Amino acid sequence: MKRFFGMMPSDCIEISKTYKNNIIIDAGKEGWTIIYADNSTQYKDIEATAEENFKMAYEVASQHFNLEEDNSDCVCEEIMCCE
Repeated sequence: MKRFFGMMPSDCIEISKTYKNNIIIDAGKEGWTIIYADNSTQYKDIEATAEENFKMAYEVASQHFNLEEDNSDCVCEEIMCCE
């Protein structure tokens, strides 16, 4: 997978969740990416289901942060974001 600044190409993202501390987890069949509040990233390219890759990324991020889903009206889901 070709990444740009550690981010996954949008056509590879199957699951994307945003958390209240401005952490985004993107996952797909080819890997996962955690985007932190300062826009730094942590990622791994690994062939698995999107759900398995999301779970791996969630475990990594939750080692450092208490992740609470952001259920406000303006949450990025998939690639569509509120303006």
